[in-house]
Amino acid sequence: MIETSNIPRFNVSYTLKTSAKTAVLFGALWGGWAWWINSAHGSDIAIRAAQTQVAFTIVNAFVYSLLMESLFFAIQPVAWRNIITFTIPNTAVTALLISVHSWRGTPNVLVTSAAPLAIVFALSLLYIMVIGPKRLAAQKHPQQ
Repeated sequence: MIETSNIPRFNVSYTLKTSAKTAVLFGALWGGWAWWINSAHGSDIAIRAAQTQVAFTIVNAFVYSLLMESLFFAIQPVAWRNIITFTIPNTAVTALLISVHSWRGTPNVLVTSAAPLAIVFALSLLYIMVIGPKRLAAQKHPQQ
């Protein structure tokens, strides 16, 4: 029989709670950014770009976090875990964000997407290098 008590478990509840906070904060921030960047094209277009960004950010906060954490907890060895956990979610979010803005007719797609993507990349590196390893260590050695 295989001993599984010391294998770290992915905590969906923790991820969903964290994602909800992230969705509200970054939804407002990036929605405002999308509106500002596209405001020269008229109010209706700027509002549509902002709505697109807010909706995408809210959905992405949950899907991205669940995907990233599940990959981080499942993949071994560490080098592959870090590469895959960074590459797959960030490639997907880049392609989807640019596609959704293009589909919705956002005029400044690349500028609208660039700032949110840069922050997503930076936060995912922070997760991979600091937060994720701390969560793994805490599960392997819980405090009494």
